[in-house]
Amino acid sequence: MLDGTNGAHRNRWRRGGLFLSALLVAWSTAATAAPRFGRPGLFQVDGSPIAIVALEIDNQPGLDLTTGNEAGEEGPSLSFLFNRGQGSYLTQKPRVLDVQYILHDVATADFTSDDRDDLAVAVTDASALPLQADILVMRNNGRGGFLSPQAFSLTGLLPLKIAAADVTGDGNADVIACHSMQIGAEQQGLISVLPGKGGGGFKAPIEFQVDGEMELLTIAHLDNDNRADLIVADRDTGKIFILYGNNSGSFFDPPVLLTSVPSPSEIAVVDVDPPSLPDVLVTSYSNGQLYTFRQTANRSFSPTTPMVITQLPSDMGAADFDDDGMTDIVVTSFANATLDLWYGNGVGGFEFGESVHVADTPDHLTIANLNDDDRPDVAISSSLTDTVSVVLQGADVPGSGDASCDGKFDASDIDAVIDEIFFQTCKSADVNFDGRVTAADLLLIVKLSAGS
Repeated sequence: MLDGTNGAHRNRWRRGGLFLSALLVAWSTAATAAPRFGRPGLFQVDGSPIAIVALEIDNQPGLDLTTGNEAGEEGPSLSFLFNRGQGSYLTQKPRVLDVQYILHDVATADFTSDDRDDLAVAVTDASALPLQADILVMRNNGRGGFLSPQAFSLTGLLPLKIAAADVTGDGNADVIACHSMQIGAEQQGLISVLPGKGGGGFKAPIEFQVDGEMELLTIAHLDNDNRADLIVADRDTGKIFILYGNNSGSFFDPPVLLTSVPSPSEIAVVDVDPPSLPDVLVTSYSNGQLYTFRQTANRSFSPTTPMVITQLPSDMGAADFDDDGMTDIVVTSFANATLDLWYGNGVGGFEFGESVHVADTPDHLTIANLNDDDRPDVAISSSLTDTVSVVLQGADVPGSGDASCDGKFDASDIDAVIDEIFFQTCKSADVNFDGRVTAADLLLIVKLSAGS
């Protein structure tokens, strides 16, 4: 009797062991399809980074990174992360701006036509009343730094978002700013275009009033007239406008309302069903959905069916990550502290690819080739942790063991490696229904299989 019972237990555990072996083989097979992104690297910057751009600063291999910091130790500042090669970074001493400035955004372009990446910084000058919106242009000195900023004033108050591109068609980089101006007791939305003159100078701004305080800005070619168009949005009202480019001296038509989306967090322009006209993508921060507005004819868009993508999507970027000719998107989740990859399916939609854990509360991202392998990578800023997460395609960031992205290396990093590299290869094995696949699921599977 006793021997029979022990034999039954041995048989059950033998079956459990065989099941475990089969499960490990399945995981091993799944693991051969390596994730697209490697383990992130985490780099410290000055206080509260609210903007990030990739550019070449020191003329060494690999693109460098710059963050605009709202609340550095000595005031608003710029942090420079110099690429040490292969996507690993060395943080330089921050460049402190005048404490009179409130920093809002950063953009990069060659404003001097000397094949060097310069910087444009959007600030509010609070040294006197009324407040003044300024664009600070900092020329690259060609020796790993920047000259003193030169200020160009705008009519309004708060230049919350800027971008740099040649929107006037003269071959010089321009600066476009979304901001507001005071009209009586109310603030009115304003779009300003600073036309570049080359050599780092700018002509007088051209301005357009819009209905709301614009906080989002995307520059793209939406129709077939070879003129740059602007897509802007007010996060409070959800209104999204398009300013179509024209050949007149004003450069843009009056704003046209495209749609309204609850709490829009970012806009991207992607041809979701090539070959056809570009389409407009909008993420909603409040409901976690992606809205796709497909362009059926020049300046005509079809209604959208939104798709849930993640909790509190804070930023979005577009690139062809898998080199299949279809544009994909990456989205940061403020709630989950993840970078989520969605592959374009070529017929109007997106399919989930993978999720990578990054520093808590990711705010803004930039897409660029950070390790010179001709593939797009991602850098993400976090204003609450004062860090930048670098995520490379097909490689871990060299020298980074901080897999949990908490700013230190400890036992939590070992757990993160186990969770994300080993167990997450089999999503359907979440047998205890806690929302993830961990060692607890593996133990439960073995116990259930053994009849325990």
